[in-house]
Amino acid sequence: LSLSLSLSLIKMEVMCDYCGEAPSTVYCEADTARLCLSCDRHVHAANAVSKRHSRALLCDGCNLRPAVVRCLKEKLSLCQSCDADKHESSPVASHNNRLRLEHYTGCPSAAELSQLWGCDLGVNDGSFIAKFHGYSFQQSR
Repeated sequence: LSLSLSLSLIKMEVMCDYCGEAPSTVYCEADTARLCLSCDRHVHAANAVSKRHSRALLCDGCNLRPAVVRCLKEKLSLCQSCDADKHESSPVASHNNRLRLEHYTGCPSAAELSQLWGCDLGVNDGSFIAKFHGYSFQQSR
């Protein structure tokens, strides 16, 4: 099995701590919560204090820790531990192009999140669409 396939087989899907209905996508350090994108926006738009909470994308490998890098070749966002497991164990994978992921605050738009997370944005019928982490989210122009 390839390592990316192995990661997907062992990855446990963690549901959003707020709604409990959608898979979690981001981690809020201040709330120690794993949230879907919709709940992340809802919770962190509530007031000026919550807008300052630092959040990060969840690791595609373990879905437990904040991701620190995006492997552009494998299209995976990985925490420090999963990145080391994946890229240090293979001389070929160690040369993959990786993008350092930044934490974010406030309520960024879909376009801003896609830039932070190294995603491609496409234009479709007047809306920006970013496909990431198995989901699509839209923002009108």
